Amino acid sequence: MSPNRSPLPRFLAGLLLAALGLAAANQAQEETEPADVVVRILVEGTSRYTDEQMIAALGQRVGEPLDFAVINRGIMAIFDTFRARATVDVREVEGGVELRLRISELPRDLEPRFIGNVEVSAEELYEWARLDRDSELYLYQAPRIRARLIDAYKKDGFYFVEIDQVIREGGETPEGPVAPDVIFEIHEGPQVHVRDVIVEGNESMPDRGALFWKDGLSEFADVELTPPRFFRIFKDEFDEEALRGDLQAMRGVYRERGWLDAVVELDRLEFSDDRSWVTVYLRIDEGPRYRVGSLAIEAFERFGTPDADGLYPERPADLLFPEEELLELCELQPGEFYETRRQRRDARALRDYFGERGYIFHPTLPELDRWEFLEGELVFEAEDPVVHVTYRIAQGKQQFIREILLSGNSNTQDRVVRGRITVEPGKIADLGQIERSRARIQGLGFFSDQRPDVEHNDPTFRFLATDDPAWKDVEYIVEETNALGFNISGGITSNSGLFGIISLTKQNFDIFDPPDSFGGMFEEIAEGRAFHGAGQNLRILVAPGTDASSFEVRFREPDIFRRYTDRIGLDLTARRRLRIFESHDEEREEYGIGLRYQVGPDSFVRTAYFAGGVEVDDLSPGGEPTLGSPLTVPELLKDQEGENDLAWLELAYEFGDLDDFFNPQNGTTFELASQVYSDAWGSDFDFVKATAQWQHFGQFGEKTEDARPGYKLELGIGVAAPFGSTDDVPYSERYFLGGQRTLRGFDFRGVGPNENGFPQGGETYLAGTIEYRRPLLTTVQPGSFREIEVVRGGLFFDIGILDPDAFELDPDELRAAAGVIFGLTVPLPFTFSIGFPVREGDGDDPRTIQFNIGF
Repeated sequence: MSPNRSPLPRFLAGLLLAALGLAAANQAQEETEPADVVVRILVEGTSRYTDEQMIAALGQRVGEPLDFAVINRGIMAIFDTFRARATVDVREVEGGVELRLRISELPRDLEPRFIGNVEVSAEELYEWARLDRDSELYLYQAPRIRARLIDAYKKDGFYFVEIDQVIREGGETPEGPVAPDVIFEIHEGPQVHVRDVIVEGNESMPDRGALFWKDGLSEFADVELTPPRFFRIFKDEFDEEALRGDLQAMRGVYRERGWLDAVVELDRLEFSDDRSWVTVYLRIDEGPRYRVGSLAIEAFERFGTPDADGLYPERPADLLFPEEELLELCELQPGEFYETRRQRRDARALRDYFGERGYIFHPTLPELDRWEFLEGELVFEAEDPVVHVTYRIAQGKQQFIREILLSGNSNTQDRVVRGRITVEPGKIADLGQIERSRARIQGLGFFSDQRPDVEHNDPTFRFLATDDPAWKDVEYIVEETNALGFNISGGITSNSGLFGIISLTKQNFDIFDPPDSFGGMFEEIAEGRAFHGAGQNLRILVAPGTDASSFEVRFREPDIFRRYTDRIGLDLTARRRLRIFESHDEEREEYGIGLRYQVGPDSFVRTAYFAGGVEVDDLSPGGEPTLGSPLTVPELLKDQEGENDLAWLELAYEFGDLDDFFNPQNGTTFELASQVYSDAWGSDFDFVKATAQWQHFGQFGEKTEDARPGYKLELGIGVAAPFGSTDDVPYSERYFLGGQRTLRGFDFRGVGPNENGFPQGGETYLAGTIEYRRPLLTTVQPGSFREIEVVRGGLFFDIGILDPDAFELDPDELRAAAGVIFGLTVPLPFTFSIGFPVREGDGDDPRTIQFNIGF
């Protein structure tokens, strides 16, 4: 041993090793020793519940080893289940341990009471308190119930409400036991309505306009509290929480439009003498509006492993595409005002640009793989209201498609869904193409349900990982709906009068899928297990009415050869219609068979043959000439009196990419059709008709909003020309304008030229519509956060020209009308329009109010 080295460190090290060895030996001994066995469990303090219930909730079993973790969980379970506090004492006895479970049941009121409520019923108070009539109220819950009631009262406009809770603990008294009791003493005060909201200082966005044309800060912020409307029929209850939300929304509007320093705050509330009305004064200091000094785009990549907050580290990366090319996509430009809404649109434009090239943003992709628009960087100048903006993006990894998968179509054949998908395996993932395919699936109408009381999810998709990080499977997820519609309904329209409807509509029909048994037929059909899943459409309709009656059977097979690309479909139609006009009665029937060929994802070419006839009789009055009026109806109508056969060949092209089958908000439809009537295939008249119809739907505002204002544009043009032995197109096959569908503001067929007081009809027409639509009332569909439209209002402007000659459009025959529309989308379809002719001609029949009620 060296004389210079002390033995003390060695001694201490040895002592430490010995201690560690002793601890390890004790731990090993503890692990090998068995836990004490529970011999019995005694329960004390129960009155409302049995000992067996308490022991069962505790979870510790007699004859099993003592487990303190189980006992701790059991104590919490006893409180959650029985509202009782529990403690457990452990005592060693012969053969193990004894548990003594002491229970302290919380006091409760079997029937809480409300007094002082005048305007609000007891039933509503129970609902606000989230109690049932037979609910037990534990005394410790009373403050929480009081807070709920105050909050609900204030939301309903009772700004001055006061609620006191009187609690009697209960227990033993000299007079005997007393039960616990809770009484809520309510002082409602007046219900306060908003008389006016006065905003001061909003010079840049003053409130102006009326009805559907409103502008300004309040409109942009979509405030909840507004002055009374329509002669005080509609008035808002004053709600402080709604006011705070309006203030926050106004601040957001200013910040979105570049007033980054704007201050929006409540100035004062002025109540009427009886405190039933309040005028809200808001004060705004707008400050300067910021401009963009410069705009740049920087790329980052994520790497490594996430931190404790789940965030991956980031490092700078090279842009995959030239910055100049990306900047050209952006709306936000140097010198322009800084607007966050433009920044959001830039984020979408960049997302779409990268998404078309395989760099995809989607929440189902791993964070390391997906493209993402990160938090932007803003640098402010010290002296001037100028901000320098840098967009930061995580570019992710380029993705490729391995397979296309389907799920949820339990009763629908795969080919029906795949026929709407244009995404191809083996290629670069194109987010736009993937989304358009999802929209086409939704456009089928087989997997959508617009009813506001039905919980339903629209078609969606997700990415699934594979063995190769660059390759993903795309899975489209759908939810089957009951595509069987049986309706017995009715209504009244300004076009067709009173009517009733008995209809059976089966979408996604399968004629080759009969029920398994006759007894269970209706149940199988209703649940989609029979006559379902092939994408066919069957419609049977019986609609008797006072002015018009219809009977129709229609069947469509979109893919007769069972392939989901380049589909060839079959259409079969049989219909009969009786219509009573002021000038005559008209009864027609037609039977048709047609084929349609898919030429694109959203377009078809179709050809068909129709045969039938039309009977014209009961001319008004009888169609007999008089001395003063040689004819009382148009000459062409008199010439067609009686029965005539009609037969024609049709060739047409149609395109449609509407986002929703029932209630379209976005998309376009176009149809170009020609029909040739000829005696060569059984027609009594020879003439040709060619029509073109175009519709376009769009929306205003941000795409993130579900229910937004929108518009509809429509244009139609048609020409009919005789040939061969026919001199004029027959009266029943001519074009007419006016009514709920064309030129609102005029009666049905109320647009001239006229002859003998009746419309003459035309061989050429042109009609157009511009319509502004705005949701007036929305609701959230159960099971989702999606808003759907319930009540709609809007404005329209219609134009039309009807010319009696083929290939002629006389500008002097131009008609125009403008007006207001109002309608319900659910539960009962209702359309109401007030139209005013802007330009009319001699003999026209204007009609200001038109409506359509019913299915």
